[in-house]
Parts: sequence; C-alpha cells; structure tokens
Amino acid sequence: MNKILCNRLEFCFLHEVDFTYPGTCKLKNGYKFHYLPTDEVELTISSKVSDPGALKTETVKIKTGADCALLTRIPIARVILVLTTSENEKYIVGSTQYPATYTYQEKIPVTEITFTANSCI
Repeated sequence: MNKILCNRLEFCFLHEVDFTYPGTCKLKNGYKFHYLPTDEVELTISSKVSDPGALKTETVKIKTGADCALLTRIPIARVILVLTTSENEKYIVGSTQYPATYTYQEKIPVTEITFTANSCI
C-alpha cells in the first residue's frame, strides 16, 4: 500500500541541525522545526547511475498560500525537510552532507516552492 503525503511540511536550516541519519533529524539545542502549511505536496524520487557512481535526487514541490517570508528572504539557504505521511510517519529529505536547496515563484495568492536534494547512493 502506498503512503500518502499529508499537506504538512516542516523544515529547518542546515545551521540548526545537530545530526541526521535515515529517518531522523536532530536539531541543536534551542532550535525547533519551522512549520509551513501547504495546499499541495508532491514528492518525486529518481536515481541515475553513471561512471562516478549513483545519484539519487529527491524533489519536493509545494504550493502554499501561507507566508513564506522565512524562505523567500534567504533564497540560497540549505534546508532539511520533514514530510509526514498519512500513517503519521516522517520522511526526511536532505541531510547534513546533502541538504536540499530550493527555488520559488511568488504568485498571488499561492507561492510555488521546489526543493531538491541530491545524494550519492
């Protein structure tokens, strides 16, 4: 059975992270995840094998009508995302070694943000 992503996105900036490992992101003392309500969440995972090795790309596209000033005022930040499934499980996108970057398009009333994390597999 496929798990469905909820319209809930939490994220943190790389400098706020103590450590990550598969399925877990631990923040430094005094930091907490930033919550961004979304209208739509789409996760795409792809992999590519080449001579240097295998590359995994995770892309999260969201649409939100919420205030995105925290992200849009720092357009080159590196982040780690926490997505929640319909079974209340957490799915982590990005890591301390391979954080996600993002691009955005501010539209009224909805902002579209695309997060991309590449990692070696």
